[in-house]
Parts: sequence; C-alpha cells; structure tokens
Amino acid sequence: MRPPTSTRWLALVAALLASGAATSVTWSSFEPAFPPFPCTDGWSSCVVGGAILAPGSVKDLEGRPHAADMRVGFWEFDPLPALSPFEPLSSYDGRRQVLRPADHPIAGQDAATPRQPPPVVAATPKSAPKIAEPERGSATPVAMIEPVAPPPSRPAAIAEPVAEIEAPTPPTESSADCNDLVALESPAMMGQLSPQSRSCLEGRVGSAPQPTTRGKASRLLLSDAEARGDKVEWQRLMKRHLEDIDRSDPNLCLKYAMFLSRGGGGDGWGVIRWSNYALENKQAWSGATYTKYVYQLYRLRAQSATRLWQESEKEFVASRAQDVEAEAAKRRGIAKDYAREWLDYARESAQDATDASNLCVSAAGNAAFCE
Repeated sequence: MRPPTSTRWLALVAALLASGAATSVTWSSFEPAFPPFPCTDGWSSCVVGGAILAPGSVKDLEGRPHAADMRVGFWEFDPLPALSPFEPLSSYDGRRQVLRPADHPIAGQDAATPRQPPPVVAATPKSAPKIAEPERGSATPVAMIEPVAPPPSRPAAIAEPVAEIEAPTPPTESSADCNDLVALESPAMMGQLSPQSRSCLEGRVGSAPQPTTRGKASRLLLSDAEARGDKVEWQRLMKRHLEDIDRSDPNLCLKYAMFLSRGGGGDGWGVIRWSNYALENKQAWSGATYTKYVYQLYRLRAQSATRLWQESEKEFVASRAQDVEAEAAKRRGIAKDYAREWLDYARESAQDATDASNLCVSAAGNAAFCE
C-alpha cells in the first residue's frame, strides 16, 4: 500500500534537513580557503594583472576553487593571481569617496531639506473591541462595546507517522590507512592531515615500489605542510622530493627557487641550481604561463648571481686575497651572462626589460655589452 502523499513529502524534507545539518558541521574545515590578507603586499585587496584579488577563493584554468593566497594550482600547478612575490604595492590616491545612507536623498525630496520622520500610526489589534463614539448632546458618554465572536475551534490535527531517516555520515580520512591517495587530497590541501596519516604517507614515500606512488604521497605531504604554514617541514619535504624522488616538474623547481630567493634557508647557488632545472623542462608550459614563468626564472637566476658576485667583491675589499679576487671575477662573469640572457628574453617576449638592462650594465661594466 502506497503511503500518503504528505508522508512522502515529510520524509523528503527530513532527509534534506538531515543532509544540510551534516554539511554545516564540516563547513568550518574550509575557513583556510578564505584568507583575510591574500595579497603579497599585505593588503586584503589588490590589483594583479588587471584583476582584483580579494579575500575569498579563486579558480584555476579548469574552474576548480583554491584559496585566494595560493600561488599555483593544486592539481596542475596553473598560475594563480597571487603567484609572483614581486608585485608592487597597490596604489591608492586617497580620492575615493564612500557614500553613506544619509547621502542619498529620498525620491521627490530636495537634498537640502531635512528628512521628516514618517508619522507614527498606532496599530489596533484585530481582537480589540470596537468602541463607538458618543452622540453629540449626550451628557454622559456611554461606551458601546461590540462583542467579538471567538474563533471557531478546529479539530486537533493528527500527526502522520514519519519514517526515521539516518543522516548521512560525512566522509572522513582514515587515520591509519593511506592506500586511497585520492581521498586524502582534500584534507591535504586544507592542511588537515592527521599525524597518523602523515606518518603513513612518510612510510609510503620510503617504501613504495612504484615511483609514481612515492611522488603522489610526497606531494600530499607537501600540500599539507604548505597549508599548515609549516615552512621548515615544507622545505625539508620539497628538498627531499626534488633530490630523491623527482625533479622533472618545472613548477616545483620554480616554487622552490622562489622560496630560496626570499631567504628561505638557502643561498644564491640553490636558486641558480633549481632555476636551471626548471628551465631544462620549461617545455611543459605553454602560452602565457610559459612566458611568465620563464621570465621569472631568468630574473631569479640573474639576481641571485649578482648578489653572489657582490658578496665576493665585499670579501675581496676586506681581505685583498688573490683567491678571493679570482672567485669574485668568476662570479662576475656568471652574473654578466645570466643578466644578458634575462635581458634578451625580456626583449624577445615584449616584457619589462628595465631591471634586466640595469643589472646587465652593472655586471658587464659597460653599456655596449648589453645593447
């Protein structure tokens, strides 16, 4: 026998409410996707490449959401608006005006005329008795109260039985099993891998026979450490991944070179090394991504080589040792070549060549070499 229609509707509503409650329980897990200050200059909103970057989530080239302050995509390492750490400070001329509600006049009223508050009308409840006014000439007013009929009574509604529906259990990561690497992608991207899962993934990185499995487990650990903001652990994992597992991904090499260039525990030689590895595999990029990333790599390499040369020059001025002088001359030649390569690519790709030209002239000692 089919249940009544109202019973089926109540069962459907109960199922929707139960699923909504289960979803709301895990919504706090996505708070890291909405950073309050996603811009590299410390502001909560900025303009990057003509587009506004504000607190919230951004999407990669495939339309998948990411945290606004992520520099590259999680799956394909597509460039995101917050990629470059060299973006200039957002400009502000102080002329922006914010209209307040009081600045908007009411339609049909002069802006200079002060607004009059609307008249207050006392509302009379529907159940209040009606009082008739006394007739003129009567000495004593007599209140004529009309009786109000009580509302007709309704029979008590009989509650129909509703089938109990268990709320769906939200998916959770297994703390002891890391065989399903796909199921761990979301917790890793949000920095919510449990210590047991991280330990399990570490075991797979060291013992998995397939190189692809080792690489995937290592990438999950990298994403988790980055989302948690653990720079020391992230640097250890990235160095191990590039040196022991796989260095053919130019995205990871570029990311690590940028980290070292910002003083992340490495020297200029490390920046040059991983920039060169990324340039060896730059054919993995295409279009605007290729142009932007290759320009970044040439710049990182030239700037790091110039800093190494300047350090040797200072050491030579202090010691006047011949071996230090020879090292400074060697480093100057490297800086000159890298600066010229950056300058050539900047001109070839129609990008800003001002800094590359200045660096080239400084290292070469004459402008003719950089023309």
